[in-house]
Amino acid sequence: MIRDRLWIVCCAVGLFLSQGQAHAATFAVTSLSDLVKNATLVARITIQDRYSYVAKDRIFTRLLANIDETLAGTAPKDPRIEIVTLGGNVEGIVQYVEGSTTQITNGTPAVMALTRQSDGAYHVIGMATGVFLINPIDETVVRMIDPVPASVARSIDTHPNTYDELKRAVQEATRAQ
Repeated sequence: MIRDRLWIVCCAVGLFLSQGQAHAATFAVTSLSDLVKNATLVARITIQDRYSYVAKDRIFTRLLANIDETLAGTAPKDPRIEIVTLGGNVEGIVQYVEGSTTQITNGTPAVMALTRQSDGAYHVIGMATGVFLINPIDETVVRMIDPVPASVARSIDTHPNTYDELKRAVQEATRAQ
C-alpha cells in the first residue's frame, strides 16, 4: 500500500519535472504619472507591421511603428521604431501573454509609455497598462488594460477621456518631475 502510494507520488513528480518550464507574466498597477516618470519616451504611435520570432524558448513580437507625436522624453531621429513584446504566433504556435501588446491591430493609433533598451528596441512600461488606444474617429482614449476596478481607479488616477486630455496629463506629469 505504501509502496503503491510512493510509486504514484514519484510518477506525479516525474511528470511534473519532465514538463517544460512555465513562466508567468505579471504587471502592476501603474499610474500615468509613474509611466511618464519611468519612460524614456511617451509618444503617439501607429503600428505599421509586426513579426514574431522565437528567442530563449519564448515567442516575442516586434511591432514596427511610426512615431506620430512625442509627448515626453526624447524621440529618435528616425520616427520608425521597433517595440518588443512577449507573445505572438510563430508557424501556428501561439503564445498568449496576458497584458501583452500583441493584440493591437495595425493602423491603430495609441499613446505608449516606452523605455529604450540597449539593442535600440523599445519596451512598453507596465505591459498593456502603459498603452492608451486612440479611436481615430473621435480621438477618445481607452486604456488598453484597466489594471484595477473602475471604482478604485477613480481614486488612484484620473483617466483622460480624449487624446487632448491625455496629452495635457502627460505634459503636467512631465512638469511635476
